[in-house]
Amino acid sequence: ALHDEFTLRTGKVKFPVGIANEYVDVGYAYHWISPPTEVYELGVDTIDALNFEHYTELGDWTSRFNMVLGARDFYSETGGDVKSENSWSFTWSMNRDWLTLRAIYSESRTTTGALDDFAAGINSLLGGTLTDEQIDYLDINNDKAVFAGIGASVDFGSWFAASEYTIIEVEDSPRSNDRNSWYVTGGYRINKFTISLTYATIEDPNNQDTLDLLDDVVEPTLQFIEADPFGTVDNDVASVSAGQLLEALPAAYRAGVESESYNLTVRYDFHPAAAFKVDYTQETAEYDQGLGTITEMEPSLIRMGVDLVF
Repeated sequence: ALHDEFTLRTGKVKFPVGIANEYVDVGYAYHWISPPTEVYELGVDTIDALNFEHYTELGDWTSRFNMVLGARDFYSETGGDVKSENSWSFTWSMNRDWLTLRAIYSESRTTTGALDDFAAGINSLLGGTLTDEQIDYLDINNDKAVFAGIGASVDFGSWFAASEYTIIEVEDSPRSNDRNSWYVTGGYRINKFTISLTYATIEDPNNQDTLDLLDDVVEPTLQFIEADPFGTVDNDVASVSAGQLLEALPAAYRAGVESESYNLTVRYDFHPAAAFKVDYTQETAEYDQGLGTITEMEPSLIRMGVDLVF
């Protein structure tokens, strides 16, 4: 028999990221110590929204459609005060026995306070000579942001596997306007133990338009103001500000990264409501700092933890 269920809620809801989105804060519910940051770390966890959900059965499939309309103000370590307005998203998942399929699409208008102030400071020191188009390369002001993803998981009891792919695009984003990330994971359960291996990768390149503007216009002018070889700048504050901006430019605008990681996790369910986990992660990352400078890192990490449910 066909079963339909409609739900309408309002308030804070989880931003729909991936398959583990609804229980991402409940570590006991999944095999990792934490889900792959390449896909699940977006800087925003919840959104103030109106949430509509439709649950139904389509033949042998269970369909779940979720739509969220809202806005969110939050603080980001890289963007300062961030305002996300006119945000909407839909998520559709289909489940049949051992197979789950999921798709998400989201749009919003985003403004970041830190980069807006930074761009205004640069333009002021440059005598207001930047065009509107050039300023767009340096700030995020009511820019369209798109988040989309697809995922699939299979679970046959003894063994399981899952994979998700996501993209983030922000028009005129000064740092990157095309971030792609994905992971694939698989594991085997034997008695109270679960052993799993996860491969994850992210490509988050610098915006070449921003780099060109920095190389051709911004940095040469700021260097001239700071050096002031002809004594044309009497304002000590302006000189100090130019130096500070030059020091901050790499971190603000040259933050491109490309990385891949391998994660091995062992989980031991020593109690019906508790699990001990230990994992080892090996990562290879390249950070593009512009001007042909690439920093390579190969960090490794061992973690242990206990997850409980009450």
